[in-house]
Formats: sequence, C-alpha cells, structure tokens
Amino acid sequence: MSFIHHQDASDVQDDDFDDSREERRTRVQHRRMPTPKQRKSSYESNAEVQRWLAEHTLSELNKPPFAAKYLATRRDAPWLRSSLEQFYVGDLITDIVSEMKSGKEASVYRCEAHPSTGATWLAAKIYRPRIFRKLRNDAVYRLHRDQRGEGGRILSAKQRQHVADSAFARQAQVPDWIAFEFETLSRCYAAGVHVPRPWAQHAHAILMDFLGDEQSSAPRLNQVTLSPVAAQHCLTTLLGDIARMLAVGRVHGDLSAYNILYWQETPWIIDFGQSVDTHYQDLASLPEDAIFALLQRDIARVSAAFASYQLAIDPVAVAVALWDEHIHNGQ
Repeated sequence: MSFIHHQDASDVQDDDFDDSREERRTRVQHRRMPTPKQRKSSYESNAEVQRWLAEHTLSELNKPPFAAKYLATRRDAPWLRSSLEQFYVGDLITDIVSEMKSGKEASVYRCEAHPSTGATWLAAKIYRPRIFRKLRNDAVYRLHRDQRGEGGRILSAKQRQHVADSAFARQAQVPDWIAFEFETLSRCYAAGVHVPRPWAQHAHAILMDFLGDEQSSAPRLNQVTLSPVAAQHCLTTLLGDIARMLAVGRVHGDLSAYNILYWQETPWIIDFGQSVDTHYQDLASLPEDAIFALLQRDIARVSAAFASYQLAIDPVAVAVALWDEHIHNGQ
C-alpha cells in the first residue's frame, strides 16, 4: 500500500531630583554595570563522572597502550580513552582519526578499523559526561523500559519512582540508556532497517559502521537536494523502515531529517537514544496512546522533509494503518 501522493538599550530613569547631577550619574553607571558571570566548572570533575571513569577504565592491557595522537591535546581524553580502549583491546579499532559530529549529548568519531573487521573506518558514538545530568529529564522515554536497581534486579513501577532521584539511580540509568540504544540498533539492523551496522557497545560508547568517506561523514537528509525520482524512493524507503521497526517492537521517537543520513542513494536512520519499546508490559507508565503519538510525530516529521518535492502523506492515516497491522493485529 502506498501512502504517498503528489501535491501541486533602554534609558535608566532617576526620580530623585534632590540629588546632585554627579550623584545621579554615579548611581546610573552603577546600575548599568553588567553582573559578572560565574565560571562554570568542568562536568568532567563531577564525582559521578570520576566514579564512572574509575569503574570503566582498563587497569591492564594485553597489548601496547592505546596511544592515539588525537587524544594528546584533549581535555576530555580520559573520558574518550575509557570509551575506546575496550574496542582497541577487542581488535575492532586501531586509532581515532577525527571528530565527525558534535552534539549536546554525544559526539561521533571516525576511527581506523582493525583489519580483522574488513572495514576501513568505524564510527564511535561517545556520550558526554553530561549524560548523567541529562537523564534526569528523560522520563517520557525511560518509563517504557526496564530499569534495574542494585544487584541488577528489574524494578517495579513503584520502586522506580522511589529511587528515581537517588545518585545510584542516575548513575545506573547511563548504561541502561546506552545499552538499550545498542539493542535497538541491533534489532533494527537484523530486521533489514537501513541503519549503520552495530559492532559493539561498552560503557558510554557505541561502535558502528561509518557512513562517509575520507573527507567527511554522510550528509543529513536536510543537507541534500534530491531528484524527484530519488525523493520518492527515499520517502518510500523510510516508510518501509518505520514499518519494519514497528514490526520488531520499536518506535524511533525522535525521527526527522536531522537524524537521517543520505549515503549511496539510500536514507540511513541514526540516533536511537529515545526509541520506544512497543512490547513493554508496564503500559500504565507509558500508555499505548502516548507511544502511538510518538509514531505519528515521527511520520509527520518525515513527511515534512519531503514537502518541497511535492510529495505528501497523511501522517495520521499512515500511523493508524501501521499500528493496526503491527500492534493490534500482529500481537
């Protein structure tokens, strides 16, 4: 079934007239002086971050140290090294070449792949230390996932609420969050969704296929201009991928032209950190209609990306059809 169709500086007032002119001038100047900004401390010095580094930095290596020149001048070198050493020891990468993408929550680095992988480059997505802080405000996405307490046991909804604000909970959310993204990427890749092949996940990093060449990474969908035929193919491919994701129990949750790469005439979906598990049993925490709303928003944003090509779809109708096929009838 095809869902696509074509479309044709203010002045300071001083009311104290009994003061002298000089006194008034002095008072006005004092009011206009900017408040000195407090210098923010580096989040790398945060106690939670330091504890995390101590737990995830390898104390012994079975090969020469990971001595990437790229890290020599980086203030966050300990954080990056703790992410990449495991991939280096596991013979997945040999070096880090450059930073390809920098975001508020994570950065992506182009790494030289180990010959055993058969690849030239691999991409390492490394979450920043601020992920500890960011995860305090991700409730709409965390509620649909299992969360674990001390000892690794899965917490009930009541228990999750009880420990939500504890220091342990914030620290425990980090590996759960990133592991869930890796699992989603793996599940989608196995289902034939156009996503980068996932290779490994360790602590706060995910290693996957690199899309791009020696000069740059693949452009985002919003950075390319397509022919009419290519645009139609691209939209059809994306709708098929959304359906395949739904068939394996996932909704992207934040899909748009900004996290779709275009490479070798194909759209590739990335950034699954906010994906939703449609099979999650605790629907009292995240009702079915909330998950459906995320699916509909994903489709609406994809549709908007192709509006300039006179291609249009009805996001509500598409979402309803896919939901009925893969959720109501498929389970």
